[in-house]
Formats: sequence, C-alpha cells, structure tokens
Amino acid sequence: MRIFVSHAGSDGEKARWVGSQLMEAGIEVELDQLHWPVGDDFLRRMSEALSACDAMLALWSPAYFEEDSFALRELKAAELTGVRVIPVRLVKFDVPALWRHLIYADLHGLSDRDAREVLLAAVRGATASAQRQDQPRVWNVPARSTMFTGRDDLLRLLREALTSEGRAAVCALHGAGGVGKTQLCIEYAHRYSGNYDVVWWVNAENPALISEQFAALAVRAGVAAPGTDTVSAVEAAMSLLRTRQRWLVVLDNATDHPSVAKWIPSGPGHVIVTSRDQVWVGLAALSVDVLPVSEAVALLRAHVPGMTDTDGVKLAERLGCLPLALVQAVALITEDRLTAAEYLDLLERQGRRLLERGRPMDYPLTLAAQVTLTLNRLHKDSVAAALVVRLCAWLAPEPVPVWLFSVGAAALPAPLNRLAEDTLDLRECLARAARTGLVRFSRDSLTMHRLTQEIIRAQNTERGSSDDDTTVVGRADVEALLVAARPAGRGDDPGSWPRWAQILPHILSIDFTATDDESMIALATDAVWYVRARGDSAAALPLALNLYQRCLARWGADARQTLAAANTLGQVYRGIGDYASAKAIDDDTVARRRRVLGENHPDTLVSASNLAADLRRLGELDAAKALDEDTLARKQHVLGENHPDTLFSANNLAADLRLLGQVQAARALDEDTLARRRRLLGEDHPDTLTSASNLAADLRLLGQVQAARALDEDTLARRRRLLGEDHPDTLTSASNLAADLRLLGQVQAARALDEDTLARRRRVLGDEHPHTRQSAYDLASDLRSLGEHDAAQQIESEWPGPQSARRETEPGRWRRLLDSWARQLSLKREKKSVDRR
Repeated sequence: MRIFVSHAGSDGEKARWVGSQLMEAGIEVELDQLHWPVGDDFLRRMSEALSACDAMLALWSPAYFEEDSFALRELKAAELTGVRVIPVRLVKFDVPALWRHLIYADLHGLSDRDAREVLLAAVRGATASAQRQDQPRVWNVPARSTMFTGRDDLLRLLREALTSEGRAAVCALHGAGGVGKTQLCIEYAHRYSGNYDVVWWVNAENPALISEQFAALAVRAGVAAPGTDTVSAVEAAMSLLRTRQRWLVVLDNATDHPSVAKWIPSGPGHVIVTSRDQVWVGLAALSVDVLPVSEAVALLRAHVPGMTDTDGVKLAERLGCLPLALVQAVALITEDRLTAAEYLDLLERQGRRLLERGRPMDYPLTLAAQVTLTLNRLHKDSVAAALVVRLCAWLAPEPVPVWLFSVGAAALPAPLNRLAEDTLDLRECLARAARTGLVRFSRDSLTMHRLTQEIIRAQNTERGSSDDDTTVVGRADVEALLVAARPAGRGDDPGSWPRWAQILPHILSIDFTATDDESMIALATDAVWYVRARGDSAAALPLALNLYQRCLARWGADARQTLAAANTLGQVYRGIGDYASAKAIDDDTVARRRRVLGENHPDTLVSASNLAADLRRLGELDAAKALDEDTLARKQHVLGENHPDTLFSANNLAADLRLLGQVQAARALDEDTLARRRRLLGEDHPDTLTSASNLAADLRLLGQVQAARALDEDTLARRRRLLGEDHPDTLTSASNLAADLRLLGQVQAARALDEDTLARRRRVLGDEHPHTRQSAYDLASDLRSLGEHDAAQQIESEWPGPQSARRETEPGRWRRLLDSWARQLSLKREKKSVDRR
C-alpha cells in the first residue's frame, strides 16, 4: 500500500508526524519533505506521485484551500486523474462548499494515540474499499478531461441549483461554442458521482433520437429487457426516474427548450441541459462564459513547464480565454517545444493555421491536421477502409449499423462494393478503419466523432472530380447507399421498425430536403411514416412539412413526388389531431390526383380515403359516408376485395355507419374486414388490431358488452406488446376497455384505466388533442358516477367545454351513441327490477 501525503506548507510538522505513523504501521509513504529534493520540478513530482500511489491522504486546514496553495493543486489533480482521496481535517474549520461532498476523518482535539487510531482506520478503510466500483451502477458519462481547470464557482452554483428541495431540479448551462459547457457537465458528473446511483448522458442535439437513448437507459438499469420496443422502454426509464432518487440525467447540446421539454424527467432527481440557446424560461439557468484570466493562466501554468504569470496573462488574453483555444495552445507549445513568446508571434502571423494544429490532451476534439494525416495513411494501406471512413463522415454521429454496408453493397464505390459482399472481408475492412481511431467499431456498428466528420466532409468533393484520390466521397454516394439499404416494408410495418430505428439518424443527417434524387425523397417519405407509426406524430410533423415544401419547390404542386409528400403530411396532421389542416391538404391532393391521374388511380383512391377520414373526424358524417362508399366500390373494382387499401376503405365506411347509428351494418362490414385482415396480415398486424377494436365498438353499441370487453382486452394486450404502453392506438384500446367496464358497472376499474390513459395522452398527444379531451370527459363521468362531483368539476374546468367539443368530432359522436346505449341499458335494468317486484 502506497500513500501520497498532501499538505499545505504551513502544516509540514503535522505532515511529518502523519508520515511517521503510517510508516511505523508498514504503509509505504511519499512525502515531499522526505522524498523530493530541493529545486526539483514540483509538477513532475506531483504527477509521478499521483501515478504511483494507491491513494492520496489530504491533510486539510484553512491554508490547504488558499488560492495559490500547491496542496489544492494536488487535490484537484487527484480528482481529475481518478486517484482516491482520503481527507483528514487537522483543525476545526468550515470546509469549502465545493469539497464537502468528500467525507473526511477528524483529528481535531484528539490525543496522539487517538489521532493515530483514527488516521490508520481512515487509510486502511479507504484503501480496502478502493477496489469497489466508485462510479454509479448505471453510468455512460464520457471520460473527464485531465486539463479541466477552475470553474469552482460554476460548479458550486450548479450544485446549489440541483440540490434545492422539492420537485426535480433542472439547470440549463448555456453559452457559445468552445466555452466548455460539456466539459463542465462531465466534471460535475465525475466529481459528484458518489451522490448518484444513476447517471445518464443523452445527446439531445436531434430530438428525434432522444427516445432511443432513454430506451437504452431502461435496458442498462434492468427495467426493460434487451429488444423491448422503444416506446415501452422509454416509459420504463421514465417510471424509474419518477419513482427513484439519486439520479442525474444530462441532456447535452440541446437546440432549445421546446426540443427537450418533454424529455425532462419529473422524478426527484437532477437534470442538466447544455445548449447554445440562452432562453430557458422557467428553469434555473447558468451562463457559461470564457474562463477568468486567473483560471486561464492557471491552466497554462499547470501544463506548460516554465510558463510565467506574465506570459500566461498575455497568451490567455490573446486567445480570449476560450477553453478550446487554450487547450490547443498547450498541446502545440508542449509538442513543438515552443516558448510562449514564440507561440504568440506565430499566432499573430499565422493565426488560422496555428489554431488548426496541436493535439489537445484529454479533450474531445480532433485537429484537422491529425485527421488528414491519419486518413492519408489509411488510404495508402486500404482504399476500401478509407472509403468506409469517408462514408461515415457523411452519416450521423450515431452508430452506423454494419448491415448498412452489406445490404447496400451494390451502391458502394469500388473496391468497397466487392468486399462488402463477403461478411468476413467486410468486417476485416471495418476493423482496419477502426484501428486508425477515426471510427470506433463495435460488434454491430461503427461510430465517428462529429468533429472528425466535419473535418473529413470539408475535404470532400463529389467523387470523381479528383484524379488523385479514389476515396473522395460526396452526398450522392451516401444517398445511393441509404436508398439501397432501405429496410423492407414501408415505415409503418412493425417488422421493419428495428432497422428503421438504426437508419433514421443517417437519413436525417444527409438533409433530404436538399436532395434532388427521387429515390432519396421516397426513402425520406417512408422514414416519416416510420416516425408517425411509432406514435410520435409531433416529431414527424416538421419532417413531413420540410419534405412537402422541398418537393413543392423542386417539382411543383402537381408532381408525383409532391402529391406523395402531401399525402404523408395529411396523415401526420391527422395524427396530431389537426383535422382542419389535414382536410385542407387532403382536399387539394384529391383534386390534383383526380385531374392528373384519373378517378380510379390507386393513388387517387388513397387520397379520397384520407379525405373521408378527415370529414368523419370533423363530424361531416354524410359526406364521409358518400365518399367512402364510392372509394370502396372503386377499390374493389381496381384492386380487388382483399387488397390492403380496399380493406382500409371498408374499415372507414364501417366507422361512418357506426357513427350514423347504422350499427348492424357497421358490424357486418367490420366482421368481414377483420376476418380478411387476420387471414392476409396476421393476428398482430396494426391494421388487424384496428379492425378488432372497431368490431368491439359495434358489439358495445349493440348491447353485447361482455363480448366487446373480451375483444378489447385481447386487442389492448396485443397493442401493448407490439406498440408499447404509450402508443396512441394502445391508448385508444385502453379507453375503449374503460368504456366496457363502465357499462358493466365496474366504474372503479374504469376510473383507474381512464386516469392512466388521460395521463399518458396528456404526455404523448398534448392537452388539446381531441383524444386527450375525450379521456378527460370519460374520467369526469367516472367520478360523477362514483359520487366525486368536486373532482369531476375540477377536470371539467381544466378542459372547458368537452361536451360541446365532442359533438363536432368522431370521438364525440361515438360517445353520444355510447351514452344513449348506457341510458337504454339503465332503463331496461330498472324495468326488470319493477317487473320482479
């Protein structure tokens, strides 16, 4: 056991006594007064001592924490490098707030004998537990920077903001790029790791990708099994955070508050958000600026031998005290053996070139010169591996699945296309690329740092424009790869969802709104369908809008591509409950497709079905029925009775009939549609489950409530398993089952289900969505039936006018029929009771 004793200069006598007690107990000690010659390099000796010791014994006194204390430097260095610190308080004083998270032993007021026992117990106890895992059980935080310096005030303010009592503490760190927001978060997470059981880092730059990262948290924490669908896994993660304490979630690099607001957990833990956006209304916010001059100089002096205060101030001020620029300067001065004056002179004459050079130590940035040199060497070693790296540079920073290269092999440039056709050759090629450090290669994926991507993309031109480099890759190559690797089935097919989840970030990274390639537009359309089908229409809306606007600008309103994008946009509008916007665009699309393609074209009939769905949801039932009847007849003639699109129209017409009170006719059509879908699509297909749900509604309205309940229970179980707890379709099934229970007199059970459904719909769909409002109305009805009139009134006041609103929408019409049936059932029961008497 080797202990490094750290102390203030004024506590030298006490340090020698401590050292003698430890050595007498057989413990190896390194103490500056005993082992460091006069005139030796303090920084080098400190670094060597920390590297060689098992723990550092910190002898705390007021002098230890003075700003210029070498002992304080040792303490900071120990925490940065992960050396275990054993604090011992020599005298009674208030330990600075920043270091109170460390539990210390106290020698104050003890006799030498008692002090020796406390000292040895502290050292032996700490070193005995040193092998235990110091980090939380659930942890994915990046490694801390060994060059992190200062920020004590910010760390203190951040800690204070997060440790306030009450609900989940949220603090936003905002500031310009390069000021060290991410490094500050990393330092906080490492420094206070002992205060948490769960610490989870989320890249929040792209909101569409956040759900997958929370799903990974659920798997790592053991509250969701590997392979669990994303929606269910996210709910499991959020449930964990709602019910547990001692957790920290970091949402790094968020674009703005709205983009991450829904992802801020509500439990009694801590959340840190980093962003360049300074507007964070309603949250505690800390501005992260450049370093104070004193801390910038301390960073330079700690890592550049011989740096004086005067030179440090000049250099820090010339670099604007920007942490990134300071770290680059340290790297270049150290590697090239420059003096501060030489570096300043070069900075004046070749500033841009100089700032592109140097390797920042322990900092998550890679300089352009290093990337270029490494890539050139890889090109000489393996052209195919260099192509892999250049392709990854155009894709997202998220993992690139290995299957992307194998499935899209035919679209890859030579010679990578030939290697990709053989599994062993491909993996050897990927491993060769990974050995350069430009990419990381796991069993199933490759990952490239975003800054490496930016550097490589800046060097690229369209492939073929350079005769000297056969590995130059452009966006056309990456688009061809993505199109060739398109997952089988449209994005709304659950069987294709695992692969869509992996390829979606890369489709988004290529910016499909800037492409002229029709195949890429078609791929992007299917990607939007995937996002919508997973139940997140809100996230799908900006993608669908951008897609439509791009097609409109590029090809015009009547073009095939534009009309397909309009069809997708209408579906998304319907998904978020904006039926008026859906009707407007679907009405226009139907008219254009009829004129361009004809009345009976399959695409025209799809748009007609969508328009009828809008009309139905807006309460225009007669018009919806007429359009659905015409569309169904045309589809049966053009596509056949068993075509999925034909069955979609049959399903829609049954909904019209049900809402118009023609329930027997609706039941007959729904039974036929369900039978056909079960035979053609299978029991668990989303369309089959939609038909099952609709048939249950018919049965309920016809008084066969027990049969409706059995079918709704089965459908709910299947949707939960297939789509997850929070999918809008799952919540529809939950609401329907609650209606069955209410009619059967099981109002308490209905209430529990309605309460859960309302909470989920508020979170998933928002308060103003028609389905959310209907859930509020249903819950209020439950409460009134149970005699809880005040609670019912509270809900009705929160959602004013639910009864009038429901008359204008499909849910409202359906509920009125249900209410009518409930009244009839109650009257029949009363009549039977009178007859028996």
